[in-house]
Amino acid sequence: MKKSFTLIELIISIVILSIMIVYLYEALHTTEKSNKFYQSRFDKEQLEHKIKYLIYQDILHLRDTLPTSTKTKEKKFDTLTLKTKNSLHEIFYPNVAYFINEQTLFRVESNKKISLPITHENIDNYKIDKLLEDVEIFKVYIASSSFLFIIKTINGEKTIFEIDMPLPKPTTNNDTNSSNQNQSSQTSSQNTNQNSNTPPSLPNFGQPTTNQNSNTPPTLPTF
Repeated sequence: MKKSFTLIELIISIVILSIMIVYLYEALHTTEKSNKFYQSRFDKEQLEHKIKYLIYQDILHLRDTLPTSTKTKEKKFDTLTLKTKNSLHEIFYPNVAYFINEQTLFRVESNKKISLPITHENIDNYKIDKLLEDVEIFKVYIASSSFLFIIKTINGEKTIFEIDMPLPKPTTNNDTNSSNQNQSSQTSSQNTNQNSNTPPSLPNFGQPTTNQNSNTPPTLPTF
């Protein structure tokens, strides 16, 4: 018969098993912690990408008036107002504003002119979307052909991105006169081309005459 385990062997096996359990628990805890870290990092980057894309779409579809950036009482925050074709709430050519309220970045759009701050009396006229919380810095700089945005959260890194977008140029009288002259020159050239493309008249040729005598058989000699 096989001998049973001794007390020392049982103690050693229990110690080895406990060490393995502790090691597996630490590995599982480390993996879970790293997954949470990378997931939160991914969520932040995805949110930043959505905000950048939304601002880019608003600037890409600018209409009529140029965007304006105004400073608030707090020097760290700016307010951006513009008119665009991009809408999140199916509004035709909405007025859009980006502003900070209680360290939260909001985007508001309306078919009417936006007046800040928003109160309970006029809140029904606006469609408000909350974009980012715990904002420490929101600055907007408008140059001749680009927009510079600086966004920083309290527990996050500073995000700086630039959108190169030429501002719409107003049409002048000289431009309209030159366009009219080009159109008139094009129409005159088309008329001359139509006259030059008429085919020439073909001469009348008479029908060929048939020789009737050529078909008569020759006379045979008599023997």
